[in-house]
This record gives sequence, C-alpha cells and structure tokens, in this order.
Amino acid sequence: MDSLNGTSMTNDTTEISYDNALEHPLLNFTPEGFVHGLHAFIALVMHFGLPGNILVVLVHRRITTPTATDWVVFYLAVCDICSLVVCGPSFVLIIRKVWNSFMPSFFCSFHYMIVHTCFIASTTLITLAAVIRRSVMITNRERMLSEHHTKDPQCCSCCANWFGQHKQCIRSNAAGCNQSYNAGFPGVFVLYSRFSHTKRLKPQRRRRYEHTHICLLSPVFH
Repeated sequence: MDSLNGTSMTNDTTEISYDNALEHPLLNFTPEGFVHGLHAFIALVMHFGLPGNILVVLVHRRITTPTATDWVVFYLAVCDICSLVVCGPSFVLIIRKVWNSFMPSFFCSFHYMIVHTCFIASTTLITLAAVIRRSVMITNRERMLSEHHTKDPQCCSCCANWFGQHKQCIRSNAAGCNQSYNAGFPGVFVLYSRFSHTKRLKPQRRRRYEHTHICLLSPVFH
C-alpha cells in the first residue's frame, strides 16, 4: 500500500483508495454542529445576497449620470456577486464532503486558480475605487471624476489580473498554495499615479491612455 498517492499494488493491478475525508484542513476537528451552522449561514448569504446585489446593479444601470459614490457601490455589488457565485457553491460542496464524490483531483488546482483570481481581481478593484474616492473627497470634484469610472478600464483590469494569475497559481500550487494572496496592491498606486498626469489630455485620448496602462501594468505585479 502506497500511502503517498493512495494506491494499492496487488497482483499487477492498481486499485484507487478513495478518500472521503473533509478537504478543508481548518474544519477537520470542527464539531459537526458548527459545520452545519456554517453551511446554513452560507446558504442564507447566497439567498439574500445575490438578489440584493443584483438589484443594486440594475438600479445603477438606470442612473444617467452616476457619481463616484455610485460607482463605488456598484463595484462592491459586483465583487460580492462574483464571490458568491464562484466561491459559495464550491465551499458548500467541500464542507458537506460532496466534493470528493464527483470532482477529479486535477480540478482542485483549477478551482484554487478560479477562487484566487476572483479574490485578487475583486480586491484590486475595490482598492482602486477607494483611492479614486479619496481623491474625490480631497478635491471635491465628484462630477468631474465620475467620467474616470468607466466600465472598460475595470474590465481590462479584471482580464489582466486573470491572465497574470496563471503564473501566480502555478507557483502557488507547486508550493502547496501557500503563496496565493501576495497580489499586486502596489500596482494600484502606480496606476493611480500614472492616471493623475492625464487630466490635461482630451477625454477620448485619456481613456485610451488609461486602458493601455491597466493592461500592461496589472499582470506585472503577479
């Protein structure tokens, strides 16, 4: 019996020893009642959080001239939706011991890549929104800076984080997924410092300038 890979060699045949243990290491010695309570809590959060955040997104789309505050609320709602849709169901499957029943082993690494990418992209997006919101409070030019909060730069930022995360996830999986949260917060401040020099440009040219720097600099900090 090979205890390392869970296989048994008998008469030139290989048998796989299925492991039904709880996959989440922090919940191995957790009382069963607490696990059930955590499962119910996540279900309630998904039940009330998804409709509420979707309603926020729908209301935001009906605003003709959104301010910087409206964009911050919109970013938070989108990040919550991504976290609930991507991380919620898989976490429920893991704590209910259902994950091992139908998920192959290679999908575990892919699942970690998706979860960490969602976390990094969402955190970077919130940080960027907070930095811009801070500048709005200082300069008191909310209407003027609201045009900086376009959807295209943020979509480019999420895509750039997704592509850059592949290198990060491969390195994290090789080290036991212990290096998955060193995302590029310095990139946010570099991007913001670069954008601060584009206020004298025309709006169309400034947006192209912002898109280019987001796409080029976001993967660097992974």
